[in-house]
Amino acid sequence: MMAQKAIWIFRNTGRPLLPRKALTTAAAFVLLAVGGDLSGGFANDGKIHFELNSLKQQESACRITFVLKNAQPQALSELSYEVVLFDRSGSVNRLTKFDFGSLPAQKTRVKRFDLRGATCKDIGRILVNRSSKCVVEGSQGPAKCEETLQTTNKTDVEFGL
Repeated sequence: MMAQKAIWIFRNTGRPLLPRKALTTAAAFVLLAVGGDLSGGFANDGKIHFELNSLKQQESACRITFVLKNAQPQALSELSYEVVLFDRSGSVNRLTKFDFGSLPAQKTRVKRFDLRGATCKDIGRILVNRSSKCVVEGSQGPAKCEETLQTTNKTDVEFGL
C-alpha cells in the first residue's frame, strides 16, 4: 500500500520524492559501502600512477593510451619517460620517449601516442626505462619521478619498471 501511495504522489506532483542532491549523495554512499572507488582507481598516496590502458591498431600505427595521475602535492610542469618496447620473442623493438607535458597535483590525465610502423599485436612488453624529464615546482629532479612511480596495466602486454 505504501509503495502505491508513493507512486501516486510522484505521478500527481510530477516531482521526485527525494531531491536530486539527496539521491546523488545516497548513491555515493552505496558505492563506497560496496567497495566502489570514486577516485578514478588511483590512491592519493603521493605517487605518480602510470597505467597502460590500451593498445589499438590504427592503420599503420599502434595507438598506445596511458592514464596518469599525479597523487603528489606538487604539480609537475614537465614529465617524460624513456620507454622500451619489446617484441613477443623478447627482443628490443624500439626505444622511445613519451612526453606527457604538465601534470597538475591530484589530477588524472589521459595521453595517447601513435607509434608509426608498429603493430600492436607484435608488442610483448613495455618497460619504463627511466624518467627523461621531470620538473617539480621549477626544479630538475628525475629521481623523484622514478622513486614515486607506480605502474598498473589493463592490457595483455607486460608493463612495468
